[in-house]
Amino acid sequence: MPLPSRSSKPLLPQIAKRIAAYAAVAGAVAASHAAQAEIVYTPVQDKIWGKHYLDLNNDGLNDFYVSATYLSELGHLEIVPTIPINRITAVNASCDQYRYGYGAAALSEGAVIGSGMPFARDANCMATLRSYRVHGPWKWVTDHYLGFRFYIKGQVHYGWARLTFNSFFCYPCIASLSGYAYETIPDKAIKAGDQGQNSDASVETEPTMLGALALGAPAINLWRKREALQ
Repeated sequence: MPLPSRSSKPLLPQIAKRIAAYAAVAGAVAASHAAQAEIVYTPVQDKIWGKHYLDLNNDGLNDFYVSATYLSELGHLEIVPTIPINRITAVNASCDQYRYGYGAAALSEGAVIGSGMPFARDANCMATLRSYRVHGPWKWVTDHYLGFRFYIKGQVHYGWARLTFNSFFCYPCIASLSGYAYETIPDKAIKAGDQGQNSDASVETEPTMLGALALGAPAINLWRKREALQ
């Protein structure tokens, strides 16, 4: 005697409820992560020719701009604050071989950008071209970092931008910008290249936990046993 077939229709409301629960918990976890985030990273892949503006905290107000030009055997690459109180990490290296002065520091990955660093509003020069010779602290620099001190609602914040100097003869691409970030906590230092906390453990465990919640109590118990053994 054939067994009676089971219809899937009665299960649909249960499945829908579990999917809804999964979505709700996933949204709560995502919101929690956003609230706890301390560093906001913006990935980009931009070629720089002319003026390129940087809005480090993406609030609609430009904080700095990178300017890159080449004309009649003369070229320049510089970083300029768009707001007078903003500052750039400085180094005692001029873009002119005959003069001394501040230039924009080309920081290595991991350099600490904070209150202990020298900052200057006029640390603008990155590289210049004179008589077919390149001068300046960013001469032939690849994947280094500008350090910034800027203000959000009257409070000091620190950030970075990762750039590469290509060539003054690369008309659409004198320099390349490949990302920038800032620290959301006022007065807290940031390391050049730091994109924020990305824990492998949380990435692996949380989706498993969310799936267990969606499947019900038996799956949750199994997930807890697995976690206890790790």
